[in-house]
Amino acid sequence: MQDVSGNVSGKSLKPDEISAIWQEVIDLMAQLQNLIENDLHILSEEQGSIQLIENLQRYRKRFRAVAAEYSAELACQKESAEDLLGFERLISNLSARFINIAPEDADPEIHHALEQICNFFKASHCGFMEVSPGGKPVLFSHIACLDHGYQVPLNIDLSGLYPWCFEKILGEGRPIFVSAGEAGPPAAGADMETMKKWNLRSILFMPVSAKGHVGHVLALFSDTDQVRFSEEYFPRLQLVGEMVLQVLERRKEQEALIISEQRFRQFFKNTPDYCFILSPQGTFLNINHAALEALGYQREELVGKPAELIFASESRTKISDLLSKLNNRGHIKNEEMVIITRNGEKREILLNVGVLRNQDGTILCSTAVQTDITNLKRSENYLREAYAEIKQLKDQLEAENLYLKKEMQLSGEFKGIIGESKLIKSVLHKVEQVAPIDSLVLITGETGTGKELIAQAIHQHSRCKDRVMVKINCASLPIGLVESELFGREKGAYTGALTRQMGRFELADGSTLFLDEIGELSPEVQVKLLRVLQDGEFERLGSTKTIKVNVRIIAATNRDLAEEVRKGKFREDLYYRLNVFPIDVPPLRKRTEDIPLLVWAFINEFSEKMNRKIHTVPKDVMDAIQRYHWPGNIRELRNVIEQAVIVSTKGILQVELPKQSYGHTFQALSLEEAESLHIMKILELTGWRIKGKRGAAELLGLKPSTLYSRINKLGISNRPKRDDIPS
Repeated sequence: MQDVSGNVSGKSLKPDEISAIWQEVIDLMAQLQNLIENDLHILSEEQGSIQLIENLQRYRKRFRAVAAEYSAELACQKESAEDLLGFERLISNLSARFINIAPEDADPEIHHALEQICNFFKASHCGFMEVSPGGKPVLFSHIACLDHGYQVPLNIDLSGLYPWCFEKILGEGRPIFVSAGEAGPPAAGADMETMKKWNLRSILFMPVSAKGHVGHVLALFSDTDQVRFSEEYFPRLQLVGEMVLQVLERRKEQEALIISEQRFRQFFKNTPDYCFILSPQGTFLNINHAALEALGYQREELVGKPAELIFASESRTKISDLLSKLNNRGHIKNEEMVIITRNGEKREILLNVGVLRNQDGTILCSTAVQTDITNLKRSENYLREAYAEIKQLKDQLEAENLYLKKEMQLSGEFKGIIGESKLIKSVLHKVEQVAPIDSLVLITGETGTGKELIAQAIHQHSRCKDRVMVKINCASLPIGLVESELFGREKGAYTGALTRQMGRFELADGSTLFLDEIGELSPEVQVKLLRVLQDGEFERLGSTKTIKVNVRIIAATNRDLAEEVRKGKFREDLYYRLNVFPIDVPPLRKRTEDIPLLVWAFINEFSEKMNRKIHTVPKDVMDAIQRYHWPGNIRELRNVIEQAVIVSTKGILQVELPKQSYGHTFQALSLEEAESLHIMKILELTGWRIKGKRGAAELLGLKPSTLYSRINKLGISNRPKRDDIPS
């Protein structure tokens, strides 16, 4: 087994071996001459004569052996030359048969060629294989057998049967000769086993390359030891393989051309565009059905006529310039033209033309495709007129609404904020001042005074008014979750963090973030918040990646942050960072002149919602409402009015104010003590019911979760029951 680099068959001698034989013959003749000339004196002696005769007999025997060997070599060389000449004639005949072969005759002719090769070498099989991309599989495309009754399957993967051979062939691109009588390398065990299974004595694999890549293999198989696979035949066998490959490639190209022609004919026939084939002189050679139908002509009426015949007068003036462009560039693209039908109708088209040239650049013909854009142009004109009309109506509507907008500006400028008092007007003036600027705003005020409404008004008049204002109540979340809610978390940041979550700062990027009850933040969160306010950057919980955001901060609290700073419960640097533009929302008891407006606003709201009509508020009722202290501020007032609308009859508002529980004796209490006492009284009043209608949270104007947080912080205990809302 070898990749063939030397002689592999017969006993043909090399030229240097023949020269050595001739030199030996010459030496023998010279020795014979010396014997005759120099040793005549021994003829007189009987013993010398016997020795001479023996020498002569020995030289004659050797001479005859050399002459016989040389004669056999000459005969072998003559036979080899005749065989080689016969193979050359065979290749010449095959080449002649392959010229101008029709696609349908390719397979029979290739099979005939393989049979001829098989017969010449007395091989059992001769096959042509195709190598798949990547080297596997390798399958027969054609095969011929010396025994016509035996057929080899074409779907056998030869690369799996002869792995060593094909690794060599594909890797080195050289012929491989395998003989069962020779010991092969250990890696060729599978190859030798296949030969034994198929009763093969020798195989020759001849790679056929195209563009530097082995894509096919010509193979000869022999089941006898009489093999004539001499190296002299290798170039001729490779030539046969290349001839077969050319036939296959030419057939493939011809089949592709036939398919392409069929597709073009199908496209030319069925496309809705108008297609024309034009001569170099610009006359019609062919016209498709769509063009004939649109133009109203028969094919014979246009074939041979100049193409300008179908163009309207306004487009004919452009034809000479287009022909010049076509000759220079080889194409015309998206040229708007006007054609005219047989009955005089004009249609707008988009013209595209390409040329077909021969090898010397001469134009053979041109193909023109016209896309009818008449309806598209009509639609464009209609839309243009419609847009003009819409713009006129829009301008008119804007002009008509200009006054209305100005009138509504004041009333709609601060939605939900009701009041005419100096205090509320002062607050709204501050809102107007700070809203367009991205400064931090700190809104302070008692619970229920409408701090969130003020924050919403600032956002609605800011540069990011088109974005949603993101809100978070810092007191409504457990301490351990505030940081996660503000800054986000990564999956697995802590026990229970099963997913990745964006924080409120990320959600509010490019908008406003409203931090309600900011005084409830823990010192740890205050530090991270300060960093965001200073640098605009933070990290999610469980992450080291820094995130930068652009967020406008509005904070609110019902605490005295300056006092909290003094007590060490709030960071001084964070306080000063937040307190850039403070707005203090006055409690309802300090703006009693706004109470009637608020009462009627709430009456209208709940009357519409409950489908009840309240048309009268007695003066003594309104006076009582204005005299009440309203510790829960506007939120408490709203709840009282809602209850009053429910119980009122005959359209007259009946109000039951909460009972005063503080007495007349003044007792100096701290803010926390007063807050704790007030919450205790409300809890006792509601029977420790916190949520729901008329629950403690509703009476205090707080969310239930916020009230739970305050109860825990103030240390209020001895509660007999607890609602199911977690604290």
